[in-house]
Amino acid sequence: MDMQRCDSACAERVIHEVCSDTGRRSDTLRQYDEVISRARSVFVAKNRDYGDSWRLLRLKSITDQIYIKVRRIRQLEEMPDAQKVPEGVETEYLDILNYCAMALVKLSEGVDDIESVERQLSDS
Repeated sequence: MDMQRCDSACAERVIHEVCSDTGRRSDTLRQYDEVISRARSVFVAKNRDYGDSWRLLRLKSITDQIYIKVRRIRQLEEMPDAQKVPEGVETEYLDILNYCAMALVKLSEGVDDIESVERQLSDS
């Protein structure tokens, strides 16, 4: 199977086959849904504080934010006293999920320059 040509329905079938084979499909999907729910809660809370300001970011800026989060996770993993950091890596991973969702929204809109974004915001 060509993974680059695998759409979401194809990916769902692959996940279903793999999880069904191990008998853990429902548990795996439940855990996945819980993670997505936590990420959504973080997104909603931050959106309440900052509004849709992320829409002003270019796709490259969102990619940079993901990179910063990945570097932060690595830094926390390599710290001997990482457990003393209150936010920990879970928050960083949830932020990465949300930045990925933002990037996918930007990709689906086909908007990546600030003028187009500002026009789009003023039209709504």
